[in-house]
Amino acid sequence: MFSAMTPAKQRFENLEIWNISIEIAKDVCCLADKLEELRLHKFSDYLREICIRISNNIAEISSMGSDKDIIRFLMHTHLLTLESENFIMILYKQKLVDTEIKDTLLQKLDDLDNKILILQDAINENFIVG
Repeated sequence: MFSAMTPAKQRFENLEIWNISIEIAKDVCCLADKLEELRLHKFSDYLREICIRISNNIAEISSMGSDKDIIRFLMHTHLLTLESENFIMILYKQKLVDTEIKDTLLQKLDDLDNKILILQDAINENFIVG
């Protein structure tokens, strides 16, 4: 059922995409702290929540029992990265994030998203063929 490429039954801390998501979460928490200082509590909380959900989804993948479940969670995680990018753009348009922070976060999220999609495609291909 599981190919060598699937993250199931591996410790989530050993998954590259989880480690990348944690690095992004650290950057996002710094941005959330700045929003907190501006008393934008709901924006700050929402930003933190999205990043926690991304890393949590990836962590949960490591305990899944089927490729189908992994593919579903990867798709949901892909959507969360897009949601994060969208929210950062909203903050940027409201002049709450400067260009450098926006560009850095969007690039990191895009890189993570690409890795998620590559893994999803590899598992999906194996799931269909296997």
